[in-house]
Amino acid sequence: MTIEIVVRPGASRRGIVRLDPRGLIIALNSAPEKGKANDELTEFLARELKVARTSIAIVRGERSRRKTMRIESCDPISIASRLETLLQTVL
Repeated sequence: MTIEIVVRPGASRRGIVRLDPRGLIIALNSAPEKGKANDELTEFLARELKVARTSIAIVRGERSRRKTMRIESCDPISIASRLETLLQTVL
């Protein structure tokens, strides 16, 4: 499964901000230096979607705020369900 994400590094609160035509907007505490924000994003998604960190990869946009993330799972329906639940708490 791949998802489009727009990252807001250096935010005071970490979490999903909203769903946008560009993708899922996620605020992160880390600054965008030396891959810290990418590591925090991977850790955040792994915890929220209940998957291993190694199953999440940045496919495109490693040095950009707009990223394409791949989440590998043998049960993509449960991942989609968790994403939908997370979005419901924001919307």
